[in-house]
Amino acid sequence: GGAIALAVSMIAPLWAVALVNLVLYPVVARRAFDRQVPEALMIMSEEVRVGRSLEQAVFRVLQHLGEPLRSEFSKVQLRATTGAVSIEQLLLEVAGQRGYRNRDLEMAAVCLMATKPLGGDVAKLLGDLAGTVHRRHEIELEIRHIMAAGKVSAIMLTGIIALAELAILIVMPLAFGGTSGPRRIWDYYDGRAWLLGIAFLFSAGIVLALRTLAR
Repeated sequence: GGAIALAVSMIAPLWAVALVNLVLYPVVARRAFDRQVPEALMIMSEEVRVGRSLEQAVFRVLQHLGEPLRSEFSKVQLRATTGAVSIEQLLLEVAGQRGYRNRDLEMAAVCLMATKPLGGDVAKLLGDLAGTVHRRHEIELEIRHIMAAGKVSAIMLTGIIALAELAILIVMPLAFGGTSGPRRIWDYYDGRAWLLGIAFLFSAGIVLALRTLAR
């Protein structure tokens, strides 16, 4: 692994390495964490149902799931052994981390903090919550599939408009005559101001289009 990392760092430019570490990896890690949380809740529910404690349930999660949830739950298990902080509070801290912000794990931690002291059925609580989260993820996936065709069409239309405008601005010269031959629009002060205004309006349109697609 170290040799591969060294080779990649020598071949790839620094900006590409920074892009992967600062932008791409956090996004991929967060999505993987979101997918692992329902599975973790279901495993914890099954462990508690057979009579094991939450600490043992967390250990079982570490044996079944991989990164990035394994690293975060390893920290929870390590800090839980000291007994200074409850495991529910530790799970709540993991759910509120800046890199993940997982509302499902946060909901589970809050429900555990409210239910466990009263002697409620923790196993049923975790099981019901895991089932609800699974169903919500399935519905979200179905919605994405339904909207995929329209989203692709909107992106293609936006791209065609952008490419067409770029081609017009680059290829089409504005010839005003004279001995110096044809000149392009950006050779003139008014032309540069016009291009700047068009670029601003077009960028605003792209941003609004992407926000609409995201919604």
